[in-house]
This record gives sequence, structure tokens and C-alpha cells, in this order.
Amino acid sequence: MPLFEEREPARQLAALTAVTAIDRPEPGAALSGIYNDEEGRHSGWTRACALRLADAHGAVDTTTDLQRLLTSPERVVRETASEIARRIEADARTVGDDDLDDMRRESDDGDINDVQTRATMISTIEKVMTLKRTDMFSETPEEILTDVAEAMQELFVPSGEEIIRKGEPGNCMYIIHEGSVRVHDGDHEFGRFGARDHFGELSLLDPEPRSASVTTLEDSHLLRLDQDALYEIMADSVEVARGILRNLTRRLRAQNALIVKLESGELG
Repeated sequence: MPLFEEREPARQLAALTAVTAIDRPEPGAALSGIYNDEEGRHSGWTRACALRLADAHGAVDTTTDLQRLLTSPERVVRETASEIARRIEADARTVGDDDLDDMRRESDDGDINDVQTRATMISTIEKVMTLKRTDMFSETPEEILTDVAEAMQELFVPSGEEIIRKGEPGNCMYIIHEGSVRVHDGDHEFGRFGARDHFGELSLLDPEPRSASVTTLEDSHLLRLDQDALYEIMADSVEVARGILRNLTRRLRAQNALIVKLESGELG
């Protein structure tokens, strides 16, 4: 604009700042309005993320916000509040022991507060991030992936253990959070999968006997999604169905391309 072209850069910046300045709320106040939302304006995922960010800014009222959020109807919010309460106990100790014990009793997620379980289990937010990094769910909104994550079961499988056996009926898929597996038929190996890869997804749509076996190559942390749970989610979310169908289509095209190369002799 001519008004600013004749000024030095520093004066231009000062003039623009004066014109465009707006009052912004403190981060804590803005985030509190999100995670304390009880009118349904924000999803559980958004509220949990806001709560985590507010905790990073030291802006969570431990005596009121956490106590209320530990009884939230949304699991991802309860889990996040519970994580913060545990951090307070372990690190800052800013809440008295009696207050913290009361908070634990308010939470209806008994598995979250179990010492042995919480040392190994991952939160719903972490599950969502794992799902988001897979090609199957990379384009699915996080709010919808929260439902998928909450339906998934965690498995800890030691090295050398068979997860899927060829010929057995299948009705679930697996996503590798940590570790690696090999797909094989006896001693013949078809391939290997690592973190963020998935396998067994065909059985979600067609529960035929498994066409190959899958065995862990190392201690592995897996997320399992059963067919019935997926169907319930797909009934309410076309995005999940679209992601699965898109992924299966890619795999079928890759297999068809491989068959063409084999028939043409390109692969020897």
C-alpha cells in the first residue's frame, strides 16, 4: 500500500502492528474453554489435546479441572486427565496425597490406574497417532480415529510367537505399534512388516481362513481391531470405510501388477 511503501521496514512493522493489534486471551484461558466444554461444541479428541497443551503451559487447575475431567463421559479425556494426575504425583507433587487419592477414586477407568497396566499400555491419544501414521488411516480425521483407537485391544507378543496361523478363520486385523513380524507359509517367507505396518485386514471384510501365518521377529506391541467393533464404527463413519477400501484397492493393484510381471517373465 502507498501508505507503507515510503516507510522504513521497522516503521512499516510498527504501523501495521498498531492497525492489526487485537486482544488475545492467555493460552491457559483459551484452552480451558475448550477442555472444560460441556456443551458438545468440541469432540473428545479436541478436548484431550487442549488439556495436554494446557498442562504443558502449567495452566491446569489440579484441584477443580482434573477432578471433574476424571469423570468425563469421554474416555480419551479421562485418560488424559489421569496421565496428568500421575505426572503431578511423580514429578511436581503439587497436589496433596489425599486430593490425588480422591482423584483416582473419581476415575472409572480402573485399568488406567493399575500400576502394572499403566507401565505398558498406551493412551488413546498415542493409539490415534499410531493409526494416523498408517497408510490405511492417514487421511481419516483424528476425531473419528478416536473411536477406532478405543475399540482396539493391545497385545504384547514375545519374539518367535505365532500370531496368525495359516488355515485358521480370521476376523481381525493388527497394527504394529512396536516390533516386527514375518509373513510366511512354513519356511517360505513372503515378507516382513515393522512399526506402523498392518496385516490381516482382508479378514475384516471376508472372514475366510488365513492364507499365511504371521510370526513375531522380536518382542512386539500390537493393536488388534476385531470385525464386529469395526462394523459398528463403519456404520457411523464413512471415512473409516473409505480408508480401508482405499488401502485394500492399493494392495490388490500391487498384487495384480506383480502377477503381470511374473507372467511376462520380467521377474525371471
